[in-house]
Amino acid sequence: MSTASAAVVAARRRLMDLTQVIEAQPSPDGRTTAVSAVLPGPDGHSRADVHLASGGGCAPLAGDGCAARRLPRWLPDSRWLLVVQEDGDERGSALALATAAGGDPARILDRFPGEIEDVLVAADGSAALLRVAEPGADRDGMNLGLPVEGSAGPADPVVQRPGTGIRRLWRISLTAGRPAEPVGPTGLTVWAAHWNGGRHALAVVSRDAWPAGFYRAQVVLLDLAAGSVRELSPSDPGIQPDHPALSPDGRYAAWAEGLSIVSGLLRLTDLATGAPVPVPALDDITSLHWSGPRTLWYAGWDGTGSRVGRLRLGAGEVHHEELWHGEATLSGAGYRPQIRTCAAGRVAASVLHAPGTPPEAVTADVGTAAEEPPRAAGPAPAPHPVPEPDATPRPEPFWTPVTAFNAGQQVLDEGITTEPLSWQASDGSRVTGLLLHRADLTGPAPAAVLLHGGPAWLWSAGFAPGDVLGLPLALARAGYRVLLPNPRGSAGRGQGHARAVVGDLGGADLDEVFGGARALLDRGLTAPGRIAVLGHSYGGYLAALAAARGGLFAAAVVVSAPTDWPSFAVTSAIGGGYDDAYRITGGGHTDGPDTPSPAATPSPARERDPAPTPTLILHGCADRVTPVEQARALYRARLLAGHRDVELVLYPREGHEFTEPDHLLDACARTADWLDRHLVPDPDTTGGTS
Repeated sequence: MSTASAAVVAARRRLMDLTQVIEAQPSPDGRTTAVSAVLPGPDGHSRADVHLASGGGCAPLAGDGCAARRLPRWLPDSRWLLVVQEDGDERGSALALATAAGGDPARILDRFPGEIEDVLVAADGSAALLRVAEPGADRDGMNLGLPVEGSAGPADPVVQRPGTGIRRLWRISLTAGRPAEPVGPTGLTVWAAHWNGGRHALAVVSRDAWPAGFYRAQVVLLDLAAGSVRELSPSDPGIQPDHPALSPDGRYAAWAEGLSIVSGLLRLTDLATGAPVPVPALDDITSLHWSGPRTLWYAGWDGTGSRVGRLRLGAGEVHHEELWHGEATLSGAGYRPQIRTCAAGRVAASVLHAPGTPPEAVTADVGTAAEEPPRAAGPAPAPHPVPEPDATPRPEPFWTPVTAFNAGQQVLDEGITTEPLSWQASDGSRVTGLLLHRADLTGPAPAAVLLHGGPAWLWSAGFAPGDVLGLPLALARAGYRVLLPNPRGSAGRGQGHARAVVGDLGGADLDEVFGGARALLDRGLTAPGRIAVLGHSYGGYLAALAAARGGLFAAAVVVSAPTDWPSFAVTSAIGGGYDDAYRITGGGHTDGPDTPSPAATPSPARERDPAPTPTLILHGCADRVTPVEQARALYRARLLAGHRDVELVLYPREGHEFTEPDHLLDACARTADWLDRHLVPDPDTTGGTS
């Protein structure tokens, strides 16, 4: 391993010392913030836990220190909270009741086979509604692409039949001491839900329990007593709803609606009349939360930054106030911007990180919105609205950190500059991205273009961007110029930008990736033969396609990527949903008079360039999103074409994301060595990548 390769691995190893702060939940009285975090442990192994932050500091919930705890949810008295607990010797998830005052460990209320994915507390604290992924369901989050296991561990043999592996709602009484019981809807899987304790819940559901079903999901109002369903949105593979939020009085239903639902447009319905409520054109929304019957909070993306605001509903009018936006990443469940407030809406909480600022839980004093009368709405704001002229100025800084998990970790990106970079696409539009590099770097340097997944994801202004093996900051520290492009299809610039790839995957978006690499050359930031392309998931697809066409890039690394759409459509857990939403042809399930020819969507495993870019393929053996056969197909196609500069590395037990520390570091080391081997060395050095 060269000096440069060793520097990449050392930097990536140090990033494992960061605490991942997942979400922040203010107590109903606003005095304490419950923080869910994943803390580093010995040998890179981490453990989830819940901490309570207040004016007196931050401390973990009382416990024996062995159980993993997450999803803290307050009871109305601000003295007790529910947490989801996973014990090392017990399979499945447990719901536990913990005291905020310290002392006794949390008390187990009930255990569930499978995995609790969300906990909703009744407004009066008498009951909770749980969304549970049952054994056989596909996991979400960092374990994406792996199945949920039963109480006895992995099934042997694995048996699937209709009705297995669904996501179901369970209700548990917090006062009667009875076991939890499943509550509607029969025959549907629940992807997201919101409930205030009444008879009805607002939910995103589908009949298909596989992840493909999420691409045909719809918003419904569930009658939990009768098990009946009232449909509020259509089932459309091109429009995915998420982030449901039911007002406390049950009058209004809100949700976001977009493509692949990383973010979407705000939708609001008056349940009494069934009519949509006209609202500002708010796009790229990732979180919705009511703090009163007429005050709706939102968080979302804003270019490569984030923003938060609120709507107040009055008699025939909606007042919009954007409270904050900035070049930083707010974070919450699903690693997307999220905001939660106390009961009165005076205190808001989130998680924030930015270049130079490691992730921490933060709070803000946002006034008494729930008690103020709404003002005149005025004209509707633009898709990315700015604060209205009459908005109350907010002192800076807006956010106040309430945790210090990562105090001192600023050194991990010390000397690294993160700056915006843009270039012109072939159609004249502007493509944007972020450029990371050492501040002391001068002249041409080796460059790496890293492509995010999705495609409806994005590179945002964060402390240590986590996609593509978490390599951006590590590569920059080792002397690379790292370009993080957000081509068409990415979130952060509205639905028009996100939908511009529908029916054109691997087309104009790939051209924009090539354009970003050429921009580095044109500006003298790198030199021919010194540029690599790396990508994960859909980004890996683009990287594989770029490699198959040879030329501009000297090396490619493809991680967990789809490479052959015909086989993907019938083997992937999202096949028959994802491919319909993006109108992938040549093996997908789309049909109709407007469908392009089957050859329209390129598959890297079917490309036949005589001189492709040297390609390293990294894949998890247990991945159910992009099955391992996708990696084998690309590797086999290269071998059959007579190419020898290709390597396939498969990791046992890994899903769509690599989670075992040894595997992650091995993948990073192989990537660094691959780039070092194939990029032209700096002429001022005796060998290796500068």
